[in-house]
Amino acid sequence: MEDLNITLTFNPDHFREMYYHDSKGSILKYKPTQNAILYCLLTALVTFGIYLTAFKRPDISWLIVLGAVAFLFTLVYAIAAITQHLKWKSSVEGFLKDIAQYKSHQLKLTSAALELIQDSTVSIEKWENIKSVQINDIYIMPLKSDGPAFIIPAKSMNPEEFTKLKDFIIAKMMISVQE
Repeated sequence: MEDLNITLTFNPDHFREMYYHDSKGSILKYKPTQNAILYCLLTALVTFGIYLTAFKRPDISWLIVLGAVAFLFTLVYAIAAITQHLKWKSSVEGFLKDIAQYKSHQLKLTSAALELIQDSTVSIEKWENIKSVQINDIYIMPLKSDGPAFIIPAKSMNPEEFTKLKDFIIAKMMISVQE
């Protein structure tokens, strides 16, 4: 198998498109946090409705306590979901800051390893450590047993290079499956 060298143009916006698709960048538009906030608001409204109704029907005033407890649970759930989302978003932004530091990016694929050269920093991952690969029209992500080895956006190269890269990785993974 012939080696493949590709010069990459890593733009942080290319990574943002990958990480923040489906409105993942917004707390109010991202489904898990959106649902948690809606549950919290719904329990608050129901509890307030019970509170107003209790003025006319004092025998249901015990439901106010039940509603308040439900509201507190949904509030804690919403805060936990938002906190988790903000930690994830902070780690993504930290990763994007790290990428923006480098001026040049080179990807080298050989029969033995996948090599990413960023300025003078070299990251080498042997093919035997790559357990699987996610390939779609937006990115290629070789996966090790503990997570992604690299994430390579399609927009970081021209379409012909992306096709060559995809074909090389598929061929290499098929060879490793047969061994």
